[in-house]
Amino acid sequence: MFIPPHVSDYAAAAFPCPSLTAWQAVQKIPKLHNRDVLVNGAGGSVGYLLTQLLLEQGARVYVTALVKHHQELHQTGVINAFDYKNTGWKAALQEQMGGKKLDVVFDTVSGNSASLLVDLLGYYGHVVSIQDRIATNPLPAFTTCISLHEIALGAFHEFASDVQVSQLMAEGEKLLFKIGQGVFKQRQLVLGEFEHLNVILQEMKARNSSDKYVIKLT
Repeated sequence: MFIPPHVSDYAAAAFPCPSLTAWQAVQKIPKLHNRDVLVNGAGGSVGYLLTQLLLEQGARVYVTALVKHHQELHQTGVINAFDYKNTGWKAALQEQMGGKKLDVVFDTVSGNSASLLVDLLGYYGHVVSIQDRIATNPLPAFTTCISLHEIALGAFHEFASDVQVSQLMAEGEKLLFKIGQGVFKQRQLVLGEFEHLNVILQEMKARNSSDKYVIKLT
């Protein structure tokens, strides 16, 4: 993949996994313009870029995230951000939507988390599981007829065709170019030395940080 001159080595190193995963998630859903979508977990690296990609497509985007991310997410153009630690956030979303249902839910948390959000979807809605999958549709057959999608960038290396590989690399270069131009933003990058890796991992766990850590090997 070509790295544009205006993108740092550190930004490029932090780019592939979250950014290409977000791109794959968007590709699951055709015609996102003017559709009501939810990104559950928009404060993380995948959810943050995914939110920006959906907004670029013209979707009406709602998100969940920790409160500390809400101001930044509102600045991207989302309709509203909800605190997923608040047990009433789903009711607040439904109230704001005035009884409408979502067209798409993108879940970045877990298969179980995604399965608990399907009641927010309307007829022929979609749920895209980015972390884990929904093994069995939790809704009765022949009701809202939702579609279940799973994302697994790691599986790409074994199962993707040559054409799919070429397409992903080409789209990745376009995304990286836009990041370099400032069209899209990555999570805050934190640089660290390999010799301090153990301390950094402990710090990440303690802070529950959404920053993207990049470890220098030399």
